[in-house]
Amino acid sequence: MKSINAAFNVLSDPSKRAQYDLWLDGQQASTEHRKTNHGENTKSKAYSFVRVNFVSLRRYWKPLVVSIFIIFLIYQNNRSNKGQQIESVAPKVVSKITDKKIKMSGISIDDDIIKLNLIGSVPKAQESTGRYVIVKYLLADRNELHATYLRDVEKIVYLETDWGKSQSGSPSDFKNFNYGLTTLHELQQALGNNGFRYKQRPPVYVSDAGDLITMNSFEIKNNKNLVVTFGFKIPRQRAEELRAIKRYEGIGDEFKLDAIILADRKYLDEIWGKEKEYDSSYSPIDLN
Repeated sequence: MKSINAAFNVLSDPSKRAQYDLWLDGQQASTEHRKTNHGENTKSKAYSFVRVNFVSLRRYWKPLVVSIFIIFLIYQNNRSNKGQQIESVAPKVVSKITDKKIKMSGISIDDDIIKLNLIGSVPKAQESTGRYVIVKYLLADRNELHATYLRDVEKIVYLETDWGKSQSGSPSDFKNFNYGLTTLHELQQALGNNGFRYKQRPPVYVSDAGDLITMNSFEIKNNKNLVVTFGFKIPRQRAEELRAIKRYEGIGDEFKLDAIILADRKYLDEIWGKEKEYDSSYSPIDLN
């Protein structure tokens, strides 16, 4: 119906209809001229027959052309509508591509805690600290997942995966980064910079088990509310060997990936402090 109304509006416009009638008269005159020339080259009987039929044709000429014109407008209008439909769908396709969330164990920051059911097991431990709740899971590959969520709104603000030392648990949630294998030096080469550190946390510290720990944090491109932190470790025995031979050069090849943290930036500012120290060539990274 919209197509028909559009055609009617064009034909009912005085100026456009005047142009249309002028064009139509020109078409009629051209037809009469061609018909006259044809008559001069034929016998009078044939000419009379053509003339009679031409006179009959003139009676239906304008209605016929009007009908063709309306059909043409409907066709053009349908083509335009199809184009608009394609354009309206395109942004939706793009949004599906650009809206890809970064996940660990199938869970994203700011997800509802119901998403923790994707793990498929009950927490092995749970504790409350202020307005936050921390739950810990043992995954099928022997890795451990720690999740922290806001008690009031039940939104996840912190995810941490710790390597369980099994070979099956070596692949991380991020391509080309493997627990127990990827070194600090390889991470720096892959990401192009050394990230940043929270000043309240020392560059290198000793864990309760005597292991050497260092952590490198990065903002995420297109979502600076997210921070990913890579934790690297030198086991206590290896650290003692290096200390005994006073080997400090190439220490980046000794630190191996042991944990990955994905967290809300504001939450980390709250527990680790707001002050940060950035690498001189720092830039956010893309993990998709």
